[in-house]
Amino acid sequence: MNLNQLRFARAVAECGSFSRAAERCHITQPSLSTAVAQLEHELGGRLFERTTRRVDLTPFGAHLLPLIHGLLGGEAELRQAARDWLQPARRLIRIGFSPAVNLRPIQLALAAYHRDHADTEIVLKECLHEDLRHRLAAGTIDLALVVRLDGKPRDAVILQEEPLVLLPRQPRDETQRGGVSLRSLAGETFVFTRGCGLADSVRDLFRRARVGIREYPGQALSYRVVEEWADLGLGAGVLPRSKVSEGNRAGLPLRLMDGRPAMLRTYASWTRGTDEHAPQREFLAWLRGRTSAIAQGLAAEPAGEGALVPRPRRAVAVRA
Repeated sequence: MNLNQLRFARAVAECGSFSRAAERCHITQPSLSTAVAQLEHELGGRLFERTTRRVDLTPFGAHLLPLIHGLLGGEAELRQAARDWLQPARRLIRIGFSPAVNLRPIQLALAAYHRDHADTEIVLKECLHEDLRHRLAAGTIDLALVVRLDGKPRDAVILQEEPLVLLPRQPRDETQRGGVSLRSLAGETFVFTRGCGLADSVRDLFRRARVGIREYPGQALSYRVVEEWADLGLGAGVLPRSKVSEGNRAGLPLRLMDGRPAMLRTYASWTRGTDEHAPQREFLAWLRGRTSAIAQGLAAEPAGEGALVPRPRRAVAVRA
């Protein structure tokens, strides 16, 4: 087993295609397919079900995929730790985030921060929701961006919130374009993704409203698959507005029992030891003062009469 085999398997899982995965990895498709087959042989089971139209993870593959992500993330952290040791004066802030987070307004703010702190490098890591908590505790990230419907985590600030959108599995009446109540969805079947924290939040939303729902037995690996399955009628989906594909007109605002829109919040969370280090302490102080600008999707630097304008990005994104 080697890291390239793991990278290729992860790419196939994310692309849903051997040919697209080969393009992403800059390798021929036969070479990638051979490497994945060798990995499957060594692990003792098939990771993927291959059909003429698509490639899906087997239950065995879905079970191992988080571990593959973890191993590849560990390699990136090893390289990072080596650089930190060899360059002790280097200032670094490591931010892990859930796939459900809308990064665009946050990245604008990070670019504004970097303008005044050019000696500080900001590294972004996409992580599974549960993994974020472990990474914070282990000190491999300084800040975690997590999603919740309500209930502020300890040592956290709210950065933004956005509406949740229902993707119905059957066309809805045009009168419902203004929104769909939780109550009207009693007994509906839903498609969920795993690992990003969104599914748990949506389940909790219906549980607190005492509205019973069903879950489709399969599990989507991406938000795009949620949209596809809703369109195919396998089950309804619930996504943050920013995660709905541009051009998808099927989405409807999801409303609470009292008629208010259901909102998903993004929190920046840290451990108490994080602000003991100078770069992290400075960044947290800056972040607390910019939450309102981030919530409005603005970069946080004044121009003219108090206007806020975006700045060029300066962040390195790493999947973990």
